[in-house]
Amino acid sequence: MTDNTEESFIGMLLNETCEAETSKDHIANNVVDLRTYFEKKVNEVEFIDLKAYLTSKEIKFAQMNLIPEIGTYRAVINEEIFDFPKNWSIFAELERVSYYSNMTNEDHLNEIFSSLVGYTYQLAFVNEEKHIEMIFVPEADAVRCREWLMNYANKKEEIQSAA
Repeated sequence: MTDNTEESFIGMLLNETCEAETSKDHIANNVVDLRTYFEKKVNEVEFIDLKAYLTSKEIKFAQMNLIPEIGTYRAVINEEIFDFPKNWSIFAELERVSYYSNMTNEDHLNEIFSSLVGYTYQLAFVNEEKHIEMIFVPEADAVRCREWLMNYANKKEEIQSAA
């Protein structure tokens, strides 16, 4: 195929896909901006496994389990054990929320993990009922990743409240 033929073919496929999807949403007669359509689709959250998403994006994360006997959250990162009192700082909020993003770093947690993670990050936490995922969101993709995590947590809450 020549470049023009390939571009025409791809353009046709995109238009057909967009038309099929928008007709499902009862918007068939409206003009659709493909860029806006695909940005919206990219930002939607399919309710997939959180770990699968993080792994596919090569985002590091650690499972934190509550140890009620000593009142701490424990995370094991690169075979090192970290205990955080559940009533200390942001950890006091984690049981009550489904998603928490620590962009301010007022607790200096970034410094604690920086040598273990290997890239510049912002911390985020997702409450997965029986444990909490501590997620090292890469700075380079922080906005998109935090948005996905927030949408994931909101969708999960909707499903749980409907059950």
